[in-house]
Amino acid sequence: MKISIWNGVSILLAFFMANGCSSRTGTTKGFDQPSISEIQLNRFTDSLKSVYYSRSSDSEKYKTTDRWPEIFNNYLSHHRLDSIHVHVDEVKIVGRAITTAFHCQDIEFKYTMRFLDSLPAGWDSLFEFEKGLQAGRDMTVSFSYMGACQINNPDDTSLQTFSMSAFPIPLGGW
Repeated sequence: MKISIWNGVSILLAFFMANGCSSRTGTTKGFDQPSISEIQLNRFTDSLKSVYYSRSSDSEKYKTTDRWPEIFNNYLSHHRLDSIHVHVDEVKIVGRAITTAFHCQDIEFKYTMRFLDSLPAGWDSLFEFEKGLQAGRDMTVSFSYMGACQINNPDDTSLQTFSMSAFPIPLGGW
């Protein structure tokens, strides 16, 4: 049975529209309660894994992981990533470049931001925020998606299933 990418997009669109009709309001939650953004990202991951593990052959599994980046990228390009509970995996500062890596369950957020020597006030506060991040810490942040994502093999436990280029921003904005 052949399913077009548009059928997959239609299924995901219906899935996310149904989740959007939940009675929960707002996106900033207490640390013990995930935000709507976080819930949808985790459901997206669970949906991919469900489809992946339902395939019987390696080639069908590969086709599943091969077509999902476009679907995932489309979703991320049109939705905010607010109030995500993450673990800070890496903060690397080299001059005015800061590389950050986080994960939330099976989703990775990673990006290197290069800051100019002279920054407007908003960018300077973002630079100070990112400099102050500490690896090994659990926290809630929002992210700005930078237009690149990757789907990794769900069987490979050394990698998160979803990896995206996104930099952290403080909950109150910057």
